[in-house]
Amino acid sequence: MLGALPLFLSLLVTTPAQAGYRESFGQGIVATDHGDWPQVVRSMSEAIRTKPQATGEKVKIYGMRFERYLPYFYLGLANYRQGNCSQALQAFQSSRFAQSVRGITLGRLKIYEDICRQRVGQTPPPSPRSAAAGPSPPTTGSGGRRRSSRPGVNTTPQPRRASRPARAVKQEALEKVAREARESMSRSRAALDRLQQRRQQGEAAFVRNPELGETLDSTARVLDSAEFLLEAARRERDLDAMEEARDDARAAGEVLEQVSEAAGRS
Repeated sequence: MLGALPLFLSLLVTTPAQAGYRESFGQGIVATDHGDWPQVVRSMSEAIRTKPQATGEKVKIYGMRFERYLPYFYLGLANYRQGNCSQALQAFQSSRFAQSVRGITLGRLKIYEDICRQRVGQTPPPSPRSAAAGPSPPTTGSGGRRRSSRPGVNTTPQPRRASRPARAVKQEALEKVAREARESMSRSRAALDRLQQRRQQGEAAFVRNPELGETLDSTARVLDSAEFLLEAARRERDLDAMEEARDDARAAGEVLEQVSEAAGRS
């Protein structure tokens, strides 16, 4: 009994390194909530330095809030949000191969990867299985029903049993956010077009302050990405990504208002 005591005590001890990666990861999550992307990069990089394995274990952030330890995903997200797509893709590739990345997180990861590959001119690589084997057409019987190669096994697709109210609520939320996102994008696009026209006409404010034009160019890229993200999120039925696209469009509109005010004062 006494011989097992040292082992028991060792399980109760948390080393500084173990506490360090949890603290850094927690700081990164809080920074993500506030959109402080440079801080997210610093915190997640420190967490990875201390513990590079993305185990997916639940880490306490504060109170009753726990998040899975996926620092590469958040590092990639922060780089993506800052327009650093090469670094984002590197982080996402590290995250992709972590067994703990699944569900909504994996869906969002794929969307961000697609956007970044489009920006840097890459094409998604084929999966090893599909590249080696290629597609295999299903065996069908009369009426187009799929038949199994094993006798006595019925693989006819069965209707999904889902809660109608839950599905209806989600669909309603998706439609609401998509509508808000499209409205915000439409308003921001109209404001951007007006400001770009003033810029092209050589309005004095844009001549005296070239940074206004640079801001218009970066805002146009944000809107392009938001539109791409919205369409991808609609296909995946990813509410979180839809909300992000909407928020990006709204943020772009706020920036354009500031540019308009600055141009008016100049």
